[in-house]
Amino acid sequence: MSGALAGSLALVTGASRGIGRAVARRFAAEGATVIAVARHGAALDSLIDEIAADGSPPGVIADIDLTDAISIDALAEWVREHYGRLDVLVGNAATAGEAVEAREQDPSDFDTVLRVNVTANQALIRAFDPLLRASDAGRAIFVTSGLARRPKSHMAAYCASKAALEVLVRAYADDVADSGVRANLLDPGVVNTVLFRSAMPESDTSGMKGPDAVADAFVALARPAETRTGQTLSWKDVVDG
Repeated sequence: MSGALAGSLALVTGASRGIGRAVARRFAAEGATVIAVARHGAALDSLIDEIAADGSPPGVIADIDLTDAISIDALAEWVREHYGRLDVLVGNAATAGEAVEAREQDPSDFDTVLRVNVTANQALIRAFDPLLRASDAGRAIFVTSGLARRPKSHMAAYCASKAALEVLVRAYADDVADSGVRANLLDPGVVNTVLFRSAMPESDTSGMKGPDAVADAFVALARPAETRTGQTLSWKDVVDG
């Protein structure tokens, strides 16, 4: 199959809905074999059916809890045994936590946000780095937010987690600077997703862009020809070149 990612193996977290689902379908349409990671089994089943109906390479389901490092390690070992490499890693899964002021947030909720948005991505880096290095052009893309740099009241945990993620990924990009791996952060801007609506229920989403609008930016950063690394990029800047 032809396409910008023909023959590539891509892993996408949070693939059951929203941006992750749109990216998984777009990658598959560009010729990639997609490993779709999430905890919503039925939604993953329907995603794989949609990919097959599109005539794209068959997808693979990985129904795991990303806060469980052992499960991530097991998935990496499975990928190693079956493919021997990973060409594209997309760290998209995230949670916003309770919409409360920082002084009111339950410690367990704050911890959950950090575990999903930061610790899980570090676990993905640790587990899949050898497989990205085994690729001719390993690409790691992590989803960030402008809130990492412009924090908002009632979203302290989410803002803090995205700020930490940005530092983590830039450090990882420096770690792999002498390899063929490129690691970047992609800011999709405001997107009409379940996560956004749950975090900001008062917002008017009419006219807001949907997940499909940002999928091309992920394809651009996933291409073997992409040379940028250690950068935080706006989806629009990537798409517009």
